[in-house]
Amino acid sequence: MTHASFAGVSIAPRDPRRLITGPMTLAGLALAAAALTRLTGLDSAGFSFCYFKAFTGYACFTCGTTRALGHLARLDLASAFTVQPLVTFAVLGLLAWAALHLALLLWARRMVIRFEGRGAHILFFAGLTLAILNWIYLLANGV
Repeated sequence: MTHASFAGVSIAPRDPRRLITGPMTLAGLALAAAALTRLTGLDSAGFSFCYFKAFTGYACFTCGTTRALGHLARLDLASAFTVQPLVTFAVLGLLAWAALHLALLLWARRMVIRFEGRGAHILFFAGLTLAILNWIYLLANGV
């Protein structure tokens, strides 16, 4: 009996040409966006930046992201999850992933993730399903 593998994670020696990894860069950008949102007051500006919502009256699938980033900058996780659960979960997951990459960097290692066979398709459809469920949540709660 053969078993099909669809994903694999391994630890490999660090590439000496790369000190900063993709997850570390994305986490830095997310932190910068949260800080900028909070410092400029965009999270409590009192108006919507969403053209979709302005034209249709309904939340788009990313509505609430600015407010969620503001809540995350204040370390108010409950409010961030209430406003935009998927983005909050993604940012927190990205920060954890970046922290793991940073820890591995200290030991001259790196993480390698491979998707084989149907792995990429499964990941895509899981993400799409989560985005649709999140959008239904946003619409139901009037975000």
